[in-house]
Amino acid sequence: MLVEPDKFIENLKDDSIESLVRERNKIIRKIQYYEENKHNRDQFDIYPSPETEYGWNNVVLMKLTNMIIERNH
Repeated sequence: MLVEPDKFIENLKDDSIESLVRERNKIIRKIQYYEENKHNRDQFDIYPSPETEYGWNNVVLMKLTNMIIERNH
């Protein structure tokens, strides 16, 4: 189950820049995995759906990127 993107970001607020960048890279890999059609659409009991997870990853990526930018200023 996915947590709200804001809650996920809140849990990272005390992490180092290096840790935030590692987390960002993990999310980017998940987005690329979906975009390369490597997910299995034939599985019926997937929750959340690959599309939902893809959207969540994109929202979190945006918020995480903004956090990194703010920390570097």
